[in-house]
Amino acid sequence: MDEICERPKKSINIEKTKQALDIFRKSCPELFELGQLKYFHFFYCPISVALVDADEYIREEYESLELLVLKLYDAGLTSVDAICKVTGLHPKLVIKTLQLLKKAYRHIEDERISELGRLSINEGIKHVVYEVKKEIQFEAITGTVLDREIEQRKDKLLKGLDPNYSRPLAIDTVELDEEVARDISERLNEYKNTEKSVFDKNIKRIRKVTTNMLRYTPAYAVAFDYMPEPFIILRGRSFSKTEKRSALIWKPTAISQANAEILQERNVDIMPYNVRAEHHFDYLKEVIDGFHIDDEEIEVIQQLVKGDEISFKVQVHESEVPEEFTGEIELEDKAANIADFPEIVEEL
Repeated sequence: MDEICERPKKSINIEKTKQALDIFRKSCPELFELGQLKYFHFFYCPISVALVDADEYIREEYESLELLVLKLYDAGLTSVDAICKVTGLHPKLVIKTLQLLKKAYRHIEDERISELGRLSINEGIKHVVYEVKKEIQFEAITGTVLDREIEQRKDKLLKGLDPNYSRPLAIDTVELDEEVARDISERLNEYKNTEKSVFDKNIKRIRKVTTNMLRYTPAYAVAFDYMPEPFIILRGRSFSKTEKRSALIWKPTAISQANAEILQERNVDIMPYNVRAEHHFDYLKEVIDGFHIDDEEIEVIQQLVKGDEISFKVQVHESEVPEEFTGEIELEDKAANIADFPEIVEEL
């Protein structure tokens, strides 16, 4: 990878940068209380949109008719005629119910009651595993799964970019290790619905993750003088309990383990932060080196942090709406099979 980003023209949007900086300071005040901000550099961050094939485990109420047919089948009444004679049900209804029990719920397999079926009979609750497909987003520099607060609206992601700012290249493939698998499971589990009949819904196994779309979104590369690793912040929304409404935030996609340890040593709660191993931030450091952040920009940021007026001339880019390129930015389908990963959810 010879070039890691397109070389931008030198420009700073003072108004936008100050607004983002103020919101970031309100979103993560503890970071500013412990030391000085080194740099706060705007760029367009690559976002990979991925399709996840997974097995979703659900516990929900069993329809009385379905449970009755399953119990009769378990008792030895395995034919449609036998069940109809005992229940008085129409044959078409019995056939449809048996098809659900066999093909959809898999409570009957090889003409026998399956493990899920036996568990359902014993508890009177439907236990079922469905194959599902859901989209998630990766921040494609550190390969981090975006959490719900900073997941970007898909229709707002950019196909092309304002040429005044940097556009780093995305990593070739996301490292789908156990850590990422866990993050994907947690992210997908946030989609649980609130139907009254559903008692529990969890991702049991991730079978495949395929990324086939690359887009960009506004972001900042951030570093503090007391933290060894830089990180990326994205814009999002979070519900404010004090204000009783949704509030705009700027939040790190992830921080390194080394940064997290420093925060813990200083009695900072790291629960709100996604913590990842240091090597995930190596490429980010290369990207930041390519930004060529100079002393003038650092001084501008320091004045903004202090609330001072900008006392010297700096080239300001005033475009409110990024100039989008017309060409699509697409990735070849890259499938990563993580079937060998340890189970994320305990076995039934």
